[in-house]
Amino acid sequence: MRMYGAHIGALSHFTYGFKEWHKSLCFFLYHQFIVRAACIIY
Repeated sequence: MRMYGAHIGALSHFTYGFKEWHKSLCFFLYHQFIVRAACIIY
């Protein structure tokens, strides 16, 4: 039972880490897009 709880904890931690990573990746791509758009506009 303890191992199961640890597995759930690790899984939730991994999911949280993946969400944070995905958020930062989206932010990075969005930032790149804004920079390129600014270069095209100016």
